[in-house]
Amino acid sequence: MEITKDISELPNSDGIVIHSSFLWFERLQAGKSMFFAKLEERAALEQVPIFLVDAENTTSQRLRDLDHVHLYLRYRNPYINKGFHIATGYIRGFWYCDPKGVNWNSSIVNMEFDPKEIEFDAARRTYYGIRGFVLPRNTSRHSQPIVKGDPLPPAAATIYLQDLENKKYSPHFLRSEEMIKTAAECIDGRVYVKFHPLQTMKVREYITELCAEYKSVEIVDRSIHELNEISDLIITQNSAAAFEALFHKKPIITCGKSDFHHASIVARTISELERGIGTAARRLVDFQYAKYFHWFLAEQLLEVEKPEFADRLWARIMTRNP
Repeated sequence: MEITKDISELPNSDGIVIHSSFLWFERLQAGKSMFFAKLEERAALEQVPIFLVDAENTTSQRLRDLDHVHLYLRYRNPYINKGFHIATGYIRGFWYCDPKGVNWNSSIVNMEFDPKEIEFDAARRTYYGIRGFVLPRNTSRHSQPIVKGDPLPPAAATIYLQDLENKKYSPHFLRSEEMIKTAAECIDGRVYVKFHPLQTMKVREYITELCAEYKSVEIVDRSIHELNEISDLIITQNSAAAFEALFHKKPIITCGKSDFHHASIVARTISELERGIGTAARRLVDFQYAKYFHWFLAEQLLEVEKPEFADRLWARIMTRNP
């Protein structure tokens, strides 16, 4: 993939410019991404040049006003409104290519999920196909502990923590300690808490001290798939681990902005979380999980292994400036 150092190398239009975050830049240079390898191959067939720039440098900033197809790879900037945001989805192999952003900034946030519009057999194939691949292999976005032979006792709830609260554009409504305290005081049963891999030792020590105040709360380091299976309720801000709880058709409470809010009870305040704990199972009992999986993953995201991936990606980005 060609790396652009001098803006004079570029025409004023008709190219594809990939504005890459630092973490992905070397991977793209080395051709280690199937997504971009397939894009590069299709662009060559269409005789459309591709250029790679560091999203943080001045070249990237100067190029954004030119009439190219702009792809922003793992670059979170709420002020970018021209082009497509690219990132891996909650399930490996599925990618965002979204004009507004990814995760809680994606255009999916404002979409309406209507299960009546989803074909039943297609939904079952998507749901059970992905489920049948992910669960036996214990795979996830982050590596998971090996499922042990000594199963954990069932839990009334599992809380998935995240490294969000001190971010510049944090999407959280409730803080970690608010979720833990409310769950511990409202739930009559065992509550598991799982740290996020990126949480610092200082945060872990604080949360550990907080959890020690409640006999029903236990910090665990087990696979999310094991926890999702044995828990009656999942509470999080917007963790991908909660999205994967949909494999088990478990009720979810999201305490942060999320693009899978359609499949959860949203709690913006402590009182809403209290109500959600008491009503989530009843309110979500008839939710169409398989159809939601198909709608979210197969229709809104792009699956890189599918033979039609390149066609779908090309059709989407060639709308230019949606």
